Amino acid sequence: MIRAVISFFFISSLLAQNFDIYDFPAKLKKQDFSIDKIIKGHGGWTFYIDIDSRIAASQSSMGSFYFAGGFGDNYDSFIDPIGFSISNLDLYIFDRSQNKVFRFDYSLNLINSLDLSLNLNRSNIVIDDFAVDSWGYYYLLSKNDNAILRGNISGVDPLIFIDLDQQMIDKDCCDKIKISSNGDIALLYPCLKQLVIFNRLGRLKYKLNLAIDDPKTITDIKDSWAVLNNQGEIEIIDKSISKLFSIPLIDNEYLIDLTNNNFKILCLTNQRIIEFYLD
Repeated sequence: MIRAVISFFFISSLLAQNFDIYDFPAKLKKQDFSIDKIIKGHGGWTFYIDIDSRIAASQSSMGSFYFAGGFGDNYDSFIDPIGFSISNLDLYIFDRSQNKVFRFDYSLNLINSLDLSLNLNRSNIVIDDFAVDSWGYYYLLSKNDNAILRGNISGVDPLIFIDLDQQMIDKDCCDKIKISSNGDIALLYPCLKQLVIFNRLGRLKYKLNLAIDDPKTITDIKDSWAVLNNQGEIEIIDKSISKLFSIPLIDNEYLIDLTNNNFKILCLTNQRIIEFYLD
């Protein structure tokens, strides 16, 4: 088992060049939709979620908008939507309060929902983050249990998929989980400034030391990982290289989320959307 922390051969710092800036969609602004998370799908689709209003929105490449969720007791209502992930042509949302996985098509028609309460409540497991791979398996991060659970449409696997205690990995600050297109699993540890990478079988591959301070969230990009902080810094990192990019922010602007978009990075700030191109 590989336990070594990777050292980098090259580190550089660059101002992001060749970037485009977009206002928030007018349709969302008119509805006072506050974008907390953003993710790109296939065919030019973009997905947004407003955590406070508990609403998800999708935008087609032609500019059409669709909505799901909101307050109430409808079949697609959310209470605490913390997970937001794409798998092929489906959008998955995990609601922590209901312990439910919602599966939608791109137009936000509900395909099905899976109630995990029986699995999770019985073990008093609290879920802190959620991700889905390209094969339709979902992964549940529990900080309190220091474990990764895995499941599919049939439910949660009865055995822990990755026991982080057995891997001797600190339980105090694991914050985010992300799955790459090839199935690799990345865990972000902000307090350690580390990414910990497992393969899709749950075996530890390597750990990556991060150069940026206060890392907040991650996405996969090409064969690497992109790590973001609030201050406008993005680190592109893999086993052999680390590149630092600085996003030009304006007054009172900070980064909230990022996603990959066909080998470009789409950055969500509190004021606009910035897309930049990697060399």
